[in-house]
Amino acid sequence: MHVPDLADAWLEILSEDGGLPEASATMLTHKGKPLSRPITEDPVNTPIDPSVYPARLDNGQVIWIKLHKRGLSDALFSASVRDKPDSVGAVLAALTMMEGDEVDIEQLQRSLPLVDLSHPAGISECVYEVERGLIFTWEKSEALELIRAFPVGPVRLALALLRYYRPGFDALPEEEKRDLLIGCCERMSRTITAIRQLTGFLEYGAPGRDQRPAIEDPHRDVRAVVMRDVEGESYPKIAARLRIKVSEKAKYAGDYSTVSKAVGRGRDILVRALGRDGWEKAAAEMRREHVRREALSEPEKFVEDLAQRWRVSPQFAQSLLEGEDPTPEIRSKVDRSEFRLAKARNYYEALVYDYGQH
Repeated sequence: MHVPDLADAWLEILSEDGGLPEASATMLTHKGKPLSRPITEDPVNTPIDPSVYPARLDNGQVIWIKLHKRGLSDALFSASVRDKPDSVGAVLAALTMMEGDEVDIEQLQRSLPLVDLSHPAGISECVYEVERGLIFTWEKSEALELIRAFPVGPVRLALALLRYYRPGFDALPEEEKRDLLIGCCERMSRTITAIRQLTGFLEYGAPGRDQRPAIEDPHRDVRAVVMRDVEGESYPKIAARLRIKVSEKAKYAGDYSTVSKAVGRGRDILVRALGRDGWEKAAAEMRREHVRREALSEPEKFVEDLAQRWRVSPQFAQSLLEGEDPTPEIRSKVDRSEFRLAKARNYYEALVYDYGQH
């Protein structure tokens, strides 16, 4: 078993198998009325084999029943439960790893009341509209922070999966949709964690003891040292931004050793990766870029970010935002990104207006 060859073989099989089954063309309604978002029959739980029958239980679970016939007489002689194709689970696992991400469930719960999960233009457009609306309000800091941290990517995948497996999802009460979404994101996070733990065990695990990485949260620790060494943030601000728990007693005493240790671990990782001189050189370059960036206005920062996303120059991005008509080729490239031109222009206009008011 040569693992790369084995992986290539299975990827080829999954590709030939067609991945997940297509949705049926049969449209469904809710209580006799068409739904605002068209949905279809449940494709995953509808077997292709005519001798397999789906038994739908009260809780929505589907069990497949296979009827067996005698080869010679064609007479039925037995029935058994048939598992769904392994390819369905394999594709779902791959989708979760490639498209999903771990989600801060507590933060998601706080931000969900701000959005419409069944927004006709999708969750990305909904989040954009909410953010744009909050820019024009005065009491916006907490809500704006929540919506800007909204995990659009994982939520978009979770909603797509829920609609695929549950064709009536958008007809459910809002509270039930939110609960299902949170449950899906929790399980996606656990799946990603489990795969990472398997990878970790293969790399450094040992039998007979708990598998513990040398550093529990390297993503956070590296972010902490960047905030400290590059952005010059204080320990209290790092704790607040990265949600590092510090007891009230420690805060009162000015003891932020938990944060300083995280910074130390992150710095050690970067030094091991780049060498001490390499990290100091990289940090100095990052500091210069940070100072330049902080001198920009919010509209100017948005133009820079958008130019990078669109892969054009900031000057060209600004000209597009201010009304210049793009060529068909440029418009096609821009509109393939999450920030389409019309949406970006509206958002830029709101930022310029808000900046002018202050």
